[in-house]
Amino acid sequence: MQPSETDRRVDNLIALTSQLSDLLDTEQAMLRTNRPSEIQDLNDQKSKLSALYQREMTALKADPSKIKELSKERREALKESTAAFRKNTDQHLQLLQSFRHISEGIVKSVAEEAVAKETPAAGYGRTAMAPKPSAGTPRAFAVNQVI
Repeated sequence: MQPSETDRRVDNLIALTSQLSDLLDTEQAMLRTNRPSEIQDLNDQKSKLSALYQREMTALKADPSKIKELSKERREALKESTAAFRKNTDQHLQLLQSFRHISEGIVKSVAEEAVAKETPAAGYGRTAMAPKPSAGTPRAFAVNQVI
């Protein structure tokens, strides 16, 4: 007996969630080992897998009665695969948020230090008057928000 179209879609979804999870694991390893620039190399693959996942999920959700036709084991396998993928995406999001928080903290510290260097020392000058704040040289500050 040949597998049904729904069985094939479930197989595809399970395989895609596994591949996407592996890709997220790779990205997380790159982040943890300070290689965030290498993540860009995975973007094409991640985009393709995500599009395939979305297509398969949309097709499966289009007719919920087909899911009910699956065996209990197949439905459980799909649920487990999806739950593991969601857990992995949550972990990935937490890691990205941590890196973003750290990056923003560094940028804020650098900006504060730049302002502190421009601020005149408190006290009185040779004429017994407080020094006038200088306009200082305007500073341009650019931030790349990609981690």
